[in-house]
Amino acid sequence: MTDMRIPIIAIGNSKGIRLPKSILQEYGFQEALELELREGEIVLKPCATGRSGWEDAFAQYGDGAADDGFLDVWPEDEGDEWN
Repeated sequence: MTDMRIPIIAIGNSKGIRLPKSILQEYGFQEALELELREGEIVLKPCATGRSGWEDAFAQYGDGAADDGFLDVWPEDEGDEWN
């Protein structure tokens, strides 16, 4: 872990910091980031994507998910209503 001194700068009526491009790329910061306040610390983390973890969740069910018996309850003949 490298410590770095970053100045606080004026941005309009607010204050902010600038993060070097290399840090943004290394830690995966895109358009936004998550800010977590801890006792005496501010932690910046990349935002999780909306579908983060879905692939792993689906992999848990494997190919057997379609064999749960659910599809067996559909009637054979519903007429033209479903066509």
